[in-house]
Amino acid sequence: MANNNKKILALAKEKRKREKDEVYKKDYETFAKEQIKIRPKDVTKGMIKFEFNDAQYLIHKQIEAQLEKTGKVRALVLKARQQGISTYCTGRVFWKTDYMPLSRSVVMAHDSATSEALFSMSKDIHSNMGAEFRPEIARSNAKEIIFVDRKKDPETGEEIEEKRGYRLYTAGSPEAGRGTTPTVAHLSEVAFWGFDDKILAGLFQGIPDAPGTEVILESTANGISGEFYRLWKTAEKGENEYIPIFIPWFMTKEYRNDNVPEDFFLNEEDQKYKDLYELDNAQMYWRKLKIGESGSIKFQQEYPATADEAFVASGVNVFDMTILNQMVAEVPKKNMRMNYESGFFEENIHGELRIYKYPTFEGKFL
Repeated sequence: MANNNKKILALAKEKRKREKDEVYKKDYETFAKEQIKIRPKDVTKGMIKFEFNDAQYLIHKQIEAQLEKTGKVRALVLKARQQGISTYCTGRVFWKTDYMPLSRSVVMAHDSATSEALFSMSKDIHSNMGAEFRPEIARSNAKEIIFVDRKKDPETGEEIEEKRGYRLYTAGSPEAGRGTTPTVAHLSEVAFWGFDDKILAGLFQGIPDAPGTEVILESTANGISGEFYRLWKTAEKGENEYIPIFIPWFMTKEYRNDNVPEDFFLNEEDQKYKDLYELDNAQMYWRKLKIGESGSIKFQQEYPATADEAFVASGVNVFDMTILNQMVAEVPKKNMRMNYESGFFEENIHGELRIYKYPTFEGKFL
């Protein structure tokens, strides 16, 4: 009788696990809330449940809408500082790798410190999961995690190993990630990669255009140049398959200071800013203190209110930033590169000759 009860309990437990696995497989948000624990900014709280903040939820809704519509994810995320975007993406890669059979995922950041931090976060996710849902690790080192499922062949009865996993890279050379064929890719701080055009060209060629694949590029801005900027501007125009997602600083609830002085005063420019973005005095006071620490240009760079402000403010400029912020950055109509065999310029996405306007025979610009 006791053995029968144990079997019944074991079967019931396995049934509940399979039902929950089916939910997790389709719902990253539920998986994150119930299985992922993260380190909060206030480390005295210890590891806490991963519940999406407003910025993360905005990204999640847009990514999931794209996934439902197209069957895959291609997203660009332009962010302010410390909004939890890397945490969202790291958890998503882990979840996708765990529940997508035979998946091959790639995580790449601009420097080794960031890459290692993302990888450490992945290991924390694994070690803090419920034991019954924690995937078995076949191999793990400083740059790679491989999960394994062991199944029996229905015909031969032999054990079959089904492996999936992901690998860490640092964008330190033009060949980084070349030759990989990832089904999921999280590319972090892309605007700061030293060989962005060559690395992305190599990665994009290896990513299959297949249902279930996901590519997320996230970064703070780094001026109006580089591949991240080019991809962003063409995505805004609908000229590539990526969705541009911008997260303004004021979407983060922590970016406020409720100790607003009674004599707190807003000048005309500050009042326009407050009204334009529908902010309250606690947010404006926090903004004022941050500007007092590092200046208005630095604030616009690290805590932008719009995408254009992020790109313009983050560049190295000798011109008046107020005027630059009022201008609209323009993407070249065509990039050209000299073909030394033919002696002519030919269209090339990485070409050094950028054409913004075409001249006419009369010497006027079209």
